[in-house]
Amino acid sequence: MTEMVVHVEGSTPEQRARGVAAAQEVFKRAGVDPWDTAKAHFKRAGECLALSDAEDCLSEEEGRLAHLFDEAEEAALAACCEGRDAVPPDSYFQLLRPPGG
Repeated sequence: MTEMVVHVEGSTPEQRARGVAAAQEVFKRAGVDPWDTAKAHFKRAGECLALSDAEDCLSEEEGRLAHLFDEAEEAALAACCEGRDAVPPDSYFQLLRPPGG
């Protein structure tokens, strides 16, 4: 099972859980494995940055998956930071592999 974590300074466990639930909903609604989205996200962020057009580096499916990771992160941070004026700039969403996973 994939563990998801929301990192927002000053957030409570309840707020972080709300953020994780929002990200899980994005993945569930799209019917995708969170790790597939993360792989596409990191391919875009790593390999593709060297190219002039990062979107050309990804297949259509990889582009869709990378976008879903972005959507899940955005949903997680928005849910965690609900009621705040803004999401702190050093906030992020992360997937963690279980030991041996």
